[in-house]
Amino acid sequence: MALQEVVNTLQSRLHELENKMGTTKRHLGLIRYDAFEDVGGSQSFALALFDDGGNGAVITGLIGRSDSRVYCKPLAGGRSERSLSQEEQRAIKSATSGNPTVIVSS
Repeated sequence: MALQEVVNTLQSRLHELENKMGTTKRHLGLIRYDAFEDVGGSQSFALALFDDGGNGAVITGLIGRSDSRVYCKPLAGGRSERSLSQEEQRAIKSATSGNPTVIVSS
C-alpha cells in the first residue's frame, strides 16, 4: 500500500513538471558581433530566450566606444511585432536549430 502511494505521488509530480516545461524559457540563442566599425571584439550581442511556444524576448546590446544601448523586443509564437535585425533573427534561429548557442559573426 505504501509503495502505491509513493508511485501515485511521483506520477503526480511528474505530470506537474511536464506541464511546466512547456512554459520555461529554455531555448537560448546568442549572437555576438561587431555593430560598429571602430569597436572590435564582437562586443555587441543579440540574445533570444523563449519557451516551447516561442514566447519570450530578444535582448540586443549595441556596444560602442562612447556609449551602449540595450533593446528588448517581445516574442509571441516565435515572432515579434517589432522589426528584427539580421542578428536578432539569427539568434532566434540559433535557439530553435540546436546549433551552439554562441555564434560570433565577423
